[in-house]
Amino acid sequence: MRKKRHFKTILLVCLAVLICAGVFFVSMKFAKAPAGEQKTATATGTVAKITTGGNSVIISDGTIAGYQIPIMMYHHIRDYNDPTDQIGTNLSVAPAKFASQLDLIQQDGYQTITFNDILTKPLPKKPIILSFDDGYQNFYDNAWPELKKHNMTAVVYIIVNDNSGMYMTPTEIKELSASGVEVGSHTLSHPDLSKGTIDKAKAEIFDSKADLEKITGTKVVSFCYPSGKYNDAVIDAVKNAGYDFAVTTNGGIAKFSDPLTLNRHRMNSDTNISAYLSK
Repeated sequence: MRKKRHFKTILLVCLAVLICAGVFFVSMKFAKAPAGEQKTATATGTVAKITTGGNSVIISDGTIAGYQIPIMMYHHIRDYNDPTDQIGTNLSVAPAKFASQLDLIQQDGYQTITFNDILTKPLPKKPIILSFDDGYQNFYDNAWPELKKHNMTAVVYIIVNDNSGMYMTPTEIKELSASGVEVGSHTLSHPDLSKGTIDKAKAEIFDSKADLEKITGTKVVSFCYPSGKYNDAVIDAVKNAGYDFAVTTNGGIAKFSDPLTLNRHRMNSDTNISAYLSK
């Protein structure tokens, strides 16, 4: 009888030792995690949210297949075909074609999101971002009505100091922001940030963010490099200004392992959007 009691005591002691060792292992594992790191669950998996330099950015930790999202790059939504202006023609998508593209996006099961959504919400299974460069008036007149019909959202990149009449007004920008469209910065005057002094580049990057935040009353979290021109110093300035994301004109799907140099798919007058949508 004493032997049985002694055997039970040994088993209980061994079990206690194993439990303590497990607790110690888990605590040591989390103690080694980088400061500021937390896990955020999304509809498509788990990502690491890391705070660096005051900016919260979400990057892939390998559990969600590389965390890639298609970002479409639009400019004009208008009927335009001028043989003497090939660039303007190529950058224009007819409103009817744009509406059909939105139909295809929905049929393929995609849901539009913004960059701010990435920071604040669980993501849908098939997220897609529709971005519009420059802030042209035809976004408000032609693209926005179609987006509302399809219950979709978008990201518009604003050139703050252009008063040529081709661009949306502060009142319209504020209305869009209040309606769920994300407003991002495209600088004050659309210069080549890779040329000139870094101080001038910083003014374009920092001041445009501040001006847009005054207009919208919300934080500006994303930036668009004018004409896709940037270098390491410009990227550092974008980061230090407090942007969480930045888009380029480089072609391809966006890989969020590098959130300040995100690729996009360019939408031209003859683009077949289905080529960029997975089946």
